[in-house]
Amino acid sequence: MKKNYNILKKLTVVLALGTSSLQAQVYCTAQSYSMYDEEITNVMLNGANTNPAYSFANACTTTPPGPGSILHQYGNFTGTSLTNLVAGTVSTFSVFQDECDGASFYYNGCGVWIDWNQNGVFTDPGETIFIDGTTLQGPRTISGPVSVPGAALTGSTVMRVIVAEGYSGSSLNPCLSPSYGEVEDYRIDVYPAVPCTGIPVSNSVAGPTAAICPNSTANLGLASNYTVVGLTYQWQSSTNSAVGPFFSVPGATNSAFSAPNVTVNTWYTAVITCTNSTGTYTTAGLSVSVQPVTINTVPYEEGFEGIAGPNKLPNCSWATSNLPANCQTYVSSNTLGRTAHTGSKFASFYYNPTGTNYFYTNGIQLNAGVTYSAGLWFQTDYSGAATWTDLSILYGTAQNPTGLVPIVSTNGPVISNVYKPLSNLFTVPSSGLYYIAIKAVGSSNCCAYYVSWDDLSITIPCTATSPNTPSVTINTAGTTTICSGDQITLNAAGADTYTWNTGSNAVTLSETPPAGMIPYVLVGTSALTGCTNTATQYVLVNATPTIYIVASTQSVCSGSPVQLQGLGASTYTWSNGSVAQNITVKPTVATTYIALTSDVNGCTGTATQLIGIHELPNVTASTDRADMCPTEVVSLSAATNASGSNVSFQWVSNISQVVLIGNPVSVSPSAPSLYTVTVTDGNGCKKEAAIFQNVLNCTGITERTILSGLTVYPNPTHGEFSIETANTFEKSIEIIDVAGKVVVKSTSSAEVVKLNLKDFSSGIYYVKIQSNNSVDVVKVVKQ
Repeated sequence: MKKNYNILKKLTVVLALGTSSLQAQVYCTAQSYSMYDEEITNVMLNGANTNPAYSFANACTTTPPGPGSILHQYGNFTGTSLTNLVAGTVSTFSVFQDECDGASFYYNGCGVWIDWNQNGVFTDPGETIFIDGTTLQGPRTISGPVSVPGAALTGSTVMRVIVAEGYSGSSLNPCLSPSYGEVEDYRIDVYPAVPCTGIPVSNSVAGPTAAICPNSTANLGLASNYTVVGLTYQWQSSTNSAVGPFFSVPGATNSAFSAPNVTVNTWYTAVITCTNSTGTYTTAGLSVSVQPVTINTVPYEEGFEGIAGPNKLPNCSWATSNLPANCQTYVSSNTLGRTAHTGSKFASFYYNPTGTNYFYTNGIQLNAGVTYSAGLWFQTDYSGAATWTDLSILYGTAQNPTGLVPIVSTNGPVISNVYKPLSNLFTVPSSGLYYIAIKAVGSSNCCAYYVSWDDLSITIPCTATSPNTPSVTINTAGTTTICSGDQITLNAAGADTYTWNTGSNAVTLSETPPAGMIPYVLVGTSALTGCTNTATQYVLVNATPTIYIVASTQSVCSGSPVQLQGLGASTYTWSNGSVAQNITVKPTVATTYIALTSDVNGCTGTATQLIGIHELPNVTASTDRADMCPTEVVSLSAATNASGSNVSFQWVSNISQVVLIGNPVSVSPSAPSLYTVTVTDGNGCKKEAAIFQNVLNCTGITERTILSGLTVYPNPTHGEFSIETANTFEKSIEIIDVAGKVVVKSTSSAEVVKLNLKDFSSGIYYVKIQSNNSVDVVKVVKQ
């Protein structure tokens, strides 16, 4: 059904041809009254595209360049030569017919005429090139031969092409002005039949510049038409490369060649031979690319916004049961409720011929175990008629009705004058490639001629209740209440991959969180569906008590006392076992002291204090003469590893209160004495050493020799040792420690006297033996 359009006033077209050989013929007026419906989108002659810039991509929007042209009604292309034809030869033509307004296709006829004698009319014998005997629906390609009469005038002439709705056979004539259709005039240059010589002039192959759909026809020709006769042609093809190997195509022996059912990328070349000279020229190979099979994954959306024109499908991998008679697509709104749901492009089913028809998507990868949602939007016209008995979405493994599985159906008449959704959930039994089918069932019930649909979608719903959505949980290993500084372990479950709000993607998360109520948010994702879910676990982190240690000093001499005081709590436990607030320690090595306290939450606060150690200096004392007389002076000296100007020496004896300062010092004791030296280093650390200074009576040689032959053994000793003299005089024996204290006293007249230091600590001891007026002192080392 059509709207009534205003009849446009006929225009007289005067063709002013651009060469001296083309006379100023005045041809009869012919143009369509309406700018709607059947259009000429392209014309090919002699294998060449007669106007490469004027093809379907812009035929619907660009007015032809010649004088008098009216978009969609009349096109004047006589300003430039379309192609060269040679008298006495046979060529081929092709007329491409389609729609520009997105309307339904109607029955139409096509006529082609060429004015061979250049007298301004197309009705002379031999000038009718083609007439449709019956009417057909587009889109379609009309092809046929063009026999150039041997008596055709050379020079420029005109070819007229008419596509007219409702006309065919004798009703078509070159002066027809149809209500719906289009008229186009082209300039052709005719050359005399001059025999070829030598090698044909170089040429190249012209053909599709964009990839074609699989199993489509590739229309090929030569870029330049020859103006001589006596040429033969042989087309060759290769599926390997532009350099072959090439193989001859059977039957392809014209200057133009339509390669049918092209399924893979193919290179074509033409071998042109001059039969008079056997000279041969071979063109370079032209690549014809075939669009690959389109496969999609979910989510899949199709709103037809990418189609190139009316009755074009989204890609080569889509299919229909009857395009364009029943299955149609549009690039703009049209009559009878045909509008897009979104954008400007959409699809529809046309009721006639009545029956069941399908649109099939390209292959979509679907997986078992996933619940999918399929949906679209549809509307009919405002009449409310029940012309359509069902609209359904189905899926199957092939683009045909066999084995289709229903997803959703209107389950009755399809009636809605506004866009209405149709959707449902579905699953597939096994993973693989599936095709979504949109089915419409039309009847002869008047008069909702179209059911339009748009915005097909296949998605994976990820709602909270969807089986696609994983059930994500966070499991804790123990309590969720911890103390600051403790570690919490959280385990993710229920999904395939995870993302924590900490940035981690681990299944098990181990964290040492700060104090406070800390939220851990987990996002889990299903690898199969891509759906996500979220779980949250709060962890209470109690702050630990803060305590401090105040030390009386940070470092001391080895063994010296240090006072440590705990602050900040009421109870303490020290690393040395004390529970007092204040403790005194005497470290001999560098020691870290730790204080602990606990609060009501069971959280433990810790403080540490390192006490450094200054090692005591090493000290030994010596005399320059072990035995002296009462009036003599001896020198006492101390050896130490302490150095520096701050080192001091202090000497005292067990028989005098006098303190001597310095090193060495001179002494003159009147009786045997034990001298103790105290060395103080630069850190204030002190160490003592003792030396026994023996004083003899010096009354005579006889007295001194009483103890001649005195020996002490073993020395060093582990405890027991013996003193041996060479006489049996009465002897008084004393053992004195380094502090001057007498620790053992004994009297004996035996030549050998046994003594024992086993109950005393290891160190240096002095053994004093006195008999009559003789005194001797021996140093004994206990190990």
